[in-house]
Amino acid sequence: MSAAVVAVIAGGIRHVTSLPHRGQCSSPASSPALSVVSSPVLPRARRCGGRGRRCGRARRVRGTGGGRGGRRLAGVIDIRRADTRYRGGDRQAGIDTRHAFSFSGHYDPDNTGFGLLTAVNDERLEPGAGFGEHRHRDTEIVTWMVEGALEHRDSTGAAGTLRPGQVQSTGSGAGILHTERNAHTGPTRFLQMWLHPDRHGGPPRHDRADVTLPQDGGLVPVASGRGHAGAVALRQADAVLHAARLGEGGTAALPRAPFVYVHVVRGALRLGEEPLGEGDSARITGCRDLEVAGAEGGGEALVWEMHAEPSYG
Repeated sequence: MSAAVVAVIAGGIRHVTSLPHRGQCSSPASSPALSVVSSPVLPRARRCGGRGRRCGRARRVRGTGGGRGGRRLAGVIDIRRADTRYRGGDRQAGIDTRHAFSFSGHYDPDNTGFGLLTAVNDERLEPGAGFGEHRHRDTEIVTWMVEGALEHRDSTGAAGTLRPGQVQSTGSGAGILHTERNAHTGPTRFLQMWLHPDRHGGPPRHDRADVTLPQDGGLVPVASGRGHAGAVALRQADAVLHAARLGEGGTAALPRAPFVYVHVVRGALRLGEEPLGEGDSARITGCRDLEVAGAEGGGEALVWEMHAEPSYG
């Protein structure tokens, strides 16, 4: 019998639990633990796609069953608590950021990304605060608004203001310069996620959409490289971003993909019996037939479905 591995990182300690399964991953805490290992987690990091850095190309991976031409993946559910994220930004300038992966001057060689993702940044800006002109290339950038208003301008002449209920994708292509600023009288909060494109170069591009999330309506595709109606476009055919709003007891089935990333935007959810609060995330590899559920008060989640990982060289 193979084993799914459930790792929970909290308080700077990595707790790894092996659970029995046959081709599927048992939900966290649904089976007796076979072993538990703890090791310290060191705070370090870097980023890909900013300041002219090139990202790797994608390599397709098959699901739990492996198969011809694919790489077999062991079942792993890696849960990361909100307080283990690297805290960046510039609080004197009104910028407070929580980084899920290596970013800027914070480098952890064991935490540079997951699947095709290279950044999941939870950004909070005070009124008037923002990011001056900076460059991106060969990176797909998705911005999900949570609170306030975010003004965006770039070197292509595009400009606009994003508000809650909207999502934007920016394909930086061969290179783009842009600025972002809080255009609201109160705080602004947004999630910004970076991922590898499936091809380098090309002209920069933008897409923006209004999003309605029905209560307990399951997963709604909001950014996609696979042509989902109503979703902003991605230059990455192996990635789809879903969003869900779940009331207490409401459920949503997770995508069947080699790599699935779940991030709790706000509220409280459960993955199996494992509670997930605001800022918590789950990195799920080689698993299927899992679902998230609304806990007390319900919650909102972003879920990445990825069918490839970077390939360098």
